[in-house]
Amino acid sequence: MRAMLVGAVESTRVALSAIAASPDWSLAGVITLPEDLSGRHSDFVDLGPEAVGAGARVIRCANGNGDEALDAIGEIAPDCTFVIGWSQICRPAFLDAAGRKVVGYHPAPLPQLRGRGVIPWTILLGYNITASTLFWMDEGVDSGPILNQHFLHVGATETVGSLYARHIEALSAMLAESLPLIASARAPRIAQDAQYASWAARRTPEDGRIDWSRPAPEIERLIRAVGRPYPGAFTTYGASRLTIWSARPWPGRNGILRRRAKSSLGIRRVSRCAAATGEDSGSAIGIVSTACQGFTPGSVDMGERGMLEGISRAMVIAPHPDDEVLGCGGTIARLATMGCRVTVVLATRGRPPRFTESAVNMLEGEIAAAHARLGVARRHWLDFPAAELDRVPHAELNGALRDLVLSEEPEVLFVPFVGDIHLDHQILFQSALVAARPSFETFPRMVMAYETLSETNWNAPYLTPGFQPNIFVDIADHLSAKLEAFGCYASQLRPFPHERSTEALAALAMLRGATVCKAAAEAFVLVRALG
Repeated sequence: MRAMLVGAVESTRVALSAIAASPDWSLAGVITLPEDLSGRHSDFVDLGPEAVGAGARVIRCANGNGDEALDAIGEIAPDCTFVIGWSQICRPAFLDAAGRKVVGYHPAPLPQLRGRGVIPWTILLGYNITASTLFWMDEGVDSGPILNQHFLHVGATETVGSLYARHIEALSAMLAESLPLIASARAPRIAQDAQYASWAARRTPEDGRIDWSRPAPEIERLIRAVGRPYPGAFTTYGASRLTIWSARPWPGRNGILRRRAKSSLGIRRVSRCAAATGEDSGSAIGIVSTACQGFTPGSVDMGERGMLEGISRAMVIAPHPDDEVLGCGGTIARLATMGCRVTVVLATRGRPPRFTESAVNMLEGEIAAAHARLGVARRHWLDFPAAELDRVPHAELNGALRDLVLSEEPEVLFVPFVGDIHLDHQILFQSALVAARPSFETFPRMVMAYETLSETNWNAPYLTPGFQPNIFVDIADHLSAKLEAFGCYASQLRPFPHERSTEALAALAMLRGATVCKAAAEAFVLVRALG
């Protein structure tokens, strides 16, 4: 397959390397900016040498919709054109020249934040969940069908530089997954839901000017949002222009906020001040924090009590692919980082006519990507029919699970909750308990039931068992892994406020965490534990 690449920044370089390394693709041409126009991008990269090294023809032009670019695309006749890191809108003539097979990249959770400057806007608007998105370009702005999407958790002190780097990592992972799918004509096209669309306006260096009359948290957020590789937040000090690359809270005595003049901030120390040259100024400003210096109440979670410590083998039994991530993706990631061997059992597969063959094939790639992100050591995808477990003889399902429990010998077993509204979940809970009977020579010492958004929350209180958790696992350090793993399931993902959205998943994790004074947690019902 012949590829054309259009762009001029670091993300373009990542795409160039991925395409050049792919056994399914040859890089035929690269359209990029002339070096004298490098000022258009703060993160400009000269792609010429690397493109030539990959055997590609290099076309340097200022206008991607001009005759020079369109003629080059027509001459090269690529099978697919990748527009990654190019600030110009691709007009209909460009799309026509490329045969309407054009893949774009946008570092935002499309359909949200279409437009420009989206990484700074992500921080400025206080997003705690974002995404990197590959999509099929149409005549709109960032509006075409989604090809791949990886979700990211935005930390409370995230900087534009750290978020930029994580988007680059996500892009690299998405290209590794998507290039083979495009080459084999199996790439998905998931329509964006326009009712959830939002737009980000273009930003200029002047937008980094600090307004000292604004609240301290807002100014600190601006400094984090426009730092490197962008021009930075700035103010004036005398006749000089000061670029401020970082800031830290400056609490008053005994937690009482101190103010200077009418500003909520004060200049505490200026170290190696940067003028208009943009040189590093270090941490120049001390900011008065509007947050009180409080305390975090102590709580007991599985890790602190030692219930997770020392576990070397764990098994998660899930009715359908993605249930394992929804229910205990953070716990899986935490166990994996502790050196535990985590096995995931997916009990069912989709079958025609309810599920198409292409949908099942796509799901297989999503499973592999999600499990790689979580650190799953081994998975078993059984062949029982999805949404039809009530037609399977119980002895057959019991036996299949029992064989896996015997072979894997898990010390802890995670199962779906018996009160879930989906009948597959209820049946699998029962069969899992049969397989985990302590009357067998080998059995898990602990069995816990997890909650599954879109299933556990739809039960009927007082008529069916209600989910009342009594075990909480702290996943604050692993929430991003859970969200990114769920983002790998592009076919299952839905836009917020749907419960199968990353925003809803993050909200539940924060709620469960707040229950035990943690930033994020997963909740379980303890079914059995043998000490």
